[in-house]
This record gives sequence, structure tokens and C-alpha cells, in this order.
Amino acid sequence: MDRGVRLNVLKKTAARLAADSWADIGLTLRNFEYETAGISDWEDYYEYVVMALEQGTDSQLLELHRHFFPQDSATELPTEPEAGRWRAGAFRLFISHTSEHRARARGLREWLGGWGVDGFVAHDTIEPTQEWREEIETALRTCHALCALLTPDFVRSRWCDQEVGFAVARSILVVPVKLEEDPYGFIGKYQAINFRSGESVRTVAGAVFDALAKSDLTASAMAPSIVHRYEHSHSFENTRQAFALLQALPRSAWTQAMMDAVERAPESNTQVGHANLPGGRSVPEAAQDLLQQVRGEPAVPALTADDDIPF
Repeated sequence: MDRGVRLNVLKKTAARLAADSWADIGLTLRNFEYETAGISDWEDYYEYVVMALEQGTDSQLLELHRHFFPQDSATELPTEPEAGRWRAGAFRLFISHTSEHRARARGLREWLGGWGVDGFVAHDTIEPTQEWREEIETALRTCHALCALLTPDFVRSRWCDQEVGFAVARSILVVPVKLEEDPYGFIGKYQAINFRSGESVRTVAGAVFDALAKSDLTASAMAPSIVHRYEHSHSFENTRQAFALLQALPRSAWTQAMMDAVERAPESNTQVGHANLPGGRSVPEAAQDLLQQVRGEPAVPALTADDDIPF
């Protein structure tokens, strides 16, 4: 969605939703699959609603906007990613799917896009044009990993089978997502992610993200995306999950830009700044210790009641 259009839609929708009670705001957001963890920490209705809506996808925002303002003209989302272009600095994920399930693929792409993963959604038609075939081949040659949405018609699609074969031949990671079809052939060796009936796309996107972050084949390339997810976390739980992934990163994967982003996250995002680990320790404090380790700096011991404090 065009940035200006998104901003206008977001402001109008936020103003309408902020007119409701806290209970109704939470109910509405949950029904449209927005995260509401931490809602009790906020005092200003409008500020909270804006924060919550900013974390959602274009599809979620437009659906909620149409719920409140059905008389407004519909704003159409682009049906394909820009041909031949990956987003600079993002992890590159090829999403293989049949044309009948393109809506699921787009939803997955949008959620992952908010966490710094650029998804290429291959098919909007059963028979892609020659020009689009070339774009698909380029994406297959340059992606970091492939995610296969395994539906009953996937195995019958000659295009999907070739895409998976291309990825296997390149020895890149394949992440199967099971939608009524088990992994087969060369991808049978990979652990599948189950997309259960009624499960949200956000939950599946989180599982795909974790698989990419934890694999030895993709962990280093995923490092900037993990930092992005931490910096732009939409809930305390998401902050804890992202921090756990940061802890698992090898020191060689860190850059100065990534360290700077981790340091500024608590000030720019309350979902990071006020988050605590299960034992009660604050996430920002633990992140500072992690950055010291990455830089190779000695940890500074905390003062105790028995320490002599000079005057």
C-alpha cells in the first residue's frame, strides 16, 4: 500500500476505534488478529490504538477500515511483489504455493515483511507468462531460503515441484508448511510446520521466522531480521522471543548497525523497554550484557550491600 494512503487509513481507523471503551478496543483488535498484550499498560486510548495498528499488515488495516467505514472506496493492495527486486538488507525468502492459495501466501509475506523478511510470492496464475517465469527463476537463484505451502494440489503443480527442486539443488534451506499435505520426496527430510485449521497466519509466520533464525544454513543471513523484529516488537512476549534469538546469534553475525539498533530499541519501543525475562530481569539490562559479550568487553559486576562504597 502506498505510504500516504496507509497513513490516512491508519489515522482515520485509529480515531474511530479510540472512541470505544478499553474492553471494546481489545475485543475488536483480537477479532482482527492484532496483538493486544500490554494493553493494560497504556493510559491514552488513541496512542495505544495507533501503536497497535502500526504493527499490523496492510490487509489487516484495510479489513478493519472497511469494518468501520464500509461506504469508503476500497483500496486495492498490489497483487505481486516488484519484479526482480528484493528489499535491500532483508532476508530473501521464496514462498512456493499454488495459485489457489495465494491469499495465504500473501498473508505470510506481509507478516514476515514486518519482521525484516522479504517474501517472494510466485504465482497469481496457473501458467505464468514468459516474463514472469524469468522473474521467478531470478528469485530462485538469489533467495536465501524457500518456504513451501504444502496443499493437496501442491504435489500436482509442475511449477511448485520445480521450484522446490531448484532450492534442493542449490542446497538452501527448505521450510515446509503443512496444509493437509505431508512433506514428500526430497523435502521429506525437513521438519514441517503445521498450519492447523483456525490457526492465524501470524502464528505460522512466527514459526517460519523461528525456523529460519535457528537453522545453521540461514542464521547469519537472518541476523539483521532478528534485530529488526526485536527493535519493532509488538508485545512483551514477542520481545522475549526475539531476544532469545539474539542470544543464539554467533558473534561473527553482528554488525555495528545491529548493535546500535538493539541499544536504541528500549527508548523507541515500550514493548522492549518495559519487557522482563521469566526470572524478572529486564530485557534491556540483559541486552546490554549481551552486547558487552559481543564486543568482548568484561562484564561490570553489580554492587551488593556488602560492597564498600567510597565517599
